[in-house]
Amino acid sequence: MEHPAPQKKPSVFIETYGCQMNKCDSELISGLLKENGWALAVSCDEADMVLVNTCSVREHAEKRVLGRLSALAEWKRKASGRKLGVVGCMGQRMGADLLRKRPHVDFVVGPDQYRCLPGLMDGKAVQSRVLTGWNSEEAYENVQAERGGGTSAWVTVSRGCDNFCSYCIVPYTRGRERCRSSEKILGELARLAGLGFREVTLLGQNFNSYLEGGMDFAGLLEQAARIDGLLRIRFMTSHPRDLSDRLLEVMAVGGRICPHIHLPIQSGSDRILKAMNRQVTAGHMQSLIAKARQTVPGVAVTTDVIAGFPGETEADFLETCGFLEAARFEEAYTYAYSPRTGTRAAEMSGAVPDA
Repeated sequence: MEHPAPQKKPSVFIETYGCQMNKCDSELISGLLKENGWALAVSCDEADMVLVNTCSVREHAEKRVLGRLSALAEWKRKASGRKLGVVGCMGQRMGADLLRKRPHVDFVVGPDQYRCLPGLMDGKAVQSRVLTGWNSEEAYENVQAERGGGTSAWVTVSRGCDNFCSYCIVPYTRGRERCRSSEKILGELARLAGLGFREVTLLGQNFNSYLEGGMDFAGLLEQAARIDGLLRIRFMTSHPRDLSDRLLEVMAVGGRICPHIHLPIQSGSDRILKAMNRQVTAGHMQSLIAKARQTVPGVAVTTDVIAGFPGETEADFLETCGFLEAARFEEAYTYAYSPRTGTRAAEMSGAVPDA
């Protein structure tokens, strides 16, 4: 008796743009789809569907994605039945407008709606082509991320942000802050150690505000450092307002915790910091950096800086330069201000010319 040939699984390829958080989300989406019968393709040419995971932090990132989506129109034409979806922050921000700009895109899904992807992709569930609703409880607990090989892994501790810095689109694309269960996080870390991962990076838009079941981020980090098998633990990103003495003390004694703090200053001018709604002064940040270097032996402190924020004068800019000269950061990511529609800064007067 002849047995029917096994049916080929539909395959998906995920292209990721943006930061570690987006890469971590792509692993989460991969795990979710694999659980629901999708195979993971190694290239778009081998895939039945391509998902483009997007970033909206800067205009340049969105332009890159729009260019790539235009190129993928040809990929769709080469074989019938191919599908193209956009997921992540850019999908959340643009919604149906993205479908109008790139009509060959089949659907758009925001960061809180990834659980809808299997039904949307296989066509078994009748859904809108635009899924961008908020879910303040969604932290994707119980979803097993599909990680590649190697010895390093990312683990999300929180999603979203409540800070509403005036230039930042994140609260509008990733929603309000919600923390994962500390028990789930520590269980995931132990599982990764058992699989041979030796380094983990804990991710959150502002992990220092983590608080779940009475445990803050310093306590979570302290517990993580006790997990057998993990040799290096990293974390990012820290808001200067919330960097605590307790966290520095845990770093100082935790031999597995890498002595590195990413502390975005954004500006060295108090006037600009107030306009940015950073809720911190340059003097406070200077004292934090000094305290970190005094408390944590050999700590590396890195930062982010925005130049050309609306209303910034030459004097403001020179204050930032002076801050950088005094702080002597190990590394600084420096950017020209990028207006993001929907943020308060985008409506501010005093735009600084590119020149």
